[in-house]
Amino acid sequence: MPCVAWDHFFDWGDDLRTAISELIAVRQRNCIDSRCDVVVDIAEQGTYAARIGGRVAVRLGGGDWHPGLTNSGEWKKAVEGRHFFVWEMQK
Repeated sequence: MPCVAWDHFFDWGDDLRTAISELIAVRQRNCIDSRCDVVVDIAEQGTYAARIGGRVAVRLGGGDWHPGLTNSGEWKKAVEGRHFFVWEMQK
């Protein structure tokens, strides 16, 4: 179960609360938990990108990484914010 800091959710404004709620919903829809495989695609200065459980992809930082094409389905934007982007696999 992920942890969310109380003040981040309740005290730092509606925009952050909405983003956190959307990220939680992505985890729930895709059954993401601590046992999911994580494939790190980029880990360099200013950009981190990974695919989680084959169902979610995330980019942190300012790079232009995208999860790309796959035979399993299509990546669709799920959540976007300041310096982060999350996609979900759509089959």
